[in-house]
Amino acid sequence: MHTVLAVTPDKTPLGILDMNIWARPLEDHGQAKNRQKRPIEEKDSNKWLIGLRQAEAAIPEGQKLLVIGDRESDVFDVFAAPRRSTTDILVRACQNRAIEPLEDSEHRRMWDAVGATDELGRYDLDVPRQGSRAARVAHMNVRFAAVSVKQPYHRKGESLSLYAIWTKEVDVPKGVEGLEWLLLTTLPVAYAC
Repeated sequence: MHTVLAVTPDKTPLGILDMNIWARPLEDHGQAKNRQKRPIEEKDSNKWLIGLRQAEAAIPEGQKLLVIGDRESDVFDVFAAPRRSTTDILVRACQNRAIEPLEDSEHRRMWDAVGATDELGRYDLDVPRQGSRAARVAHMNVRFAAVSVKQPYHRKGESLSLYAIWTKEVDVPKGVEGLEWLLLTTLPVAYAC
């Protein structure tokens, strides 16, 4: 089941905009190696495109809409999909995508390129207790870059202009796995001193 939930900027839930329920046919199990040859409409990841269309259909024209997805939504077709000028995408990156090298950089992969940019700031993040892990404060740094993401290697076409925002824990306590997120968005990102 894939659910699209509408929430206001102040985190007030408005309700469910779409619920897509499906079951993968048994004969499709173990076919991962053939997935690149299939059109997006025949893949499980099509649920993200359906969700995007349903969200836009439920929201009035002209209303700003930010579609947020987890790592599973890091699908090139989601960013490339036609959408209103008032609709933007924000996802947690899963793939270290091929990019056009940034200015003054030889890096051809997104994480390397963004990681080589200057740190723009730091913030503290309260990490709640979970199971036997104690609550703590994580010290995070932030970097970002405008990136030109290349089409997947098995397809032809133009690159997409996106923004990558990387936040990573610094001064990680011994024995603790540090936090790290790289977000990809169609929203313009700017830094002002």
